Amino acid sequence: MHMENYLFFDVDRTLLDSYDFSIPESALQAIHLAKLNGDHIWLCTGRAPYSLNHILNEDMEGVIFCGGAGILHHDELIYSVQIPKQTVLDTIALARKSRSGLLIQSRERGFQDPISAKRTAWIIEQKRQISAYAAQEAAVLLGGDDLSECSGEGIYKMDVYFEQNSDIDLFRRQIDPAMNFVCMLSSQGNRRNGGEITMPGIDKGKAVRWLTDYLRGDPGRTYGFGDSLNDLSMMQACRTGIAMRNSERELKELADYVTTDLHEDGIWNAMKHFGII
Repeated sequence: MHMENYLFFDVDRTLLDSYDFSIPESALQAIHLAKLNGDHIWLCTGRAPYSLNHILNEDMEGVIFCGGAGILHHDELIYSVQIPKQTVLDTIALARKSRSGLLIQSRERGFQDPISAKRTAWIIEQKRQISAYAAQEAAVLLGGDDLSECSGEGIYKMDVYFEQNSDIDLFRRQIDPAMNFVCMLSSQGNRRNGGEITMPGIDKGKAVRWLTDYLRGDPGRTYGFGDSLNDLSMMQACRTGIAMRNSERELKELADYVTTDLHEDGIWNAMKHFGII
């Protein structure tokens, strides 16, 4: 008798290549086989739902989105923790003071300030040199609406971008200490000069535990796949935490298992290794 597994996949640089926005066919095949076996497939990402329409497919039951601030079971919102409007306004003011770019995410749209919009335009132009598809996907991911339009939306997460790493200290000192601020910088050469802001207590791991309980799943049969330090809580919440070989070094040191690179059939190989497929 097959025991049902619960599989949680980060998106960018785990399931999807952030360079050209492609998903390895072997990963899709592995997920499909696991679904046929009766396993439960979930995305667990910092992205908002508006940027996932081309990634979610019939094999996936839903998504933990915005770093754990919300959960969609198919199209039903079953878990939701939004950021209060005043906190959003205070963070916008701080971003201006610290010369930081800001992307604010609701379930349906992304809103940018001028610094973030300038960076987005540059990224889209770089992606256009790869393909029209990559440029289009970058535009969807990074949002395109003006920050002034976000006042009536329910906000789940804010992404901050620092043009100068010296601005990080000011932002850290003055952001509401009650907020959950994950600064995604590493000791590797590919430093990520940005961070994610959610409500206190919100992270991928808490959402994974809540969802596993909601689904009456066996916590001992949970697997988390990730590449970045913002995936650590998800991997620790799962019985088995799997890091891609292209992960940050710190994450690989803390993972239960390190699989091959994204484009070296990393998802397939890990699922084969653990007998999931």
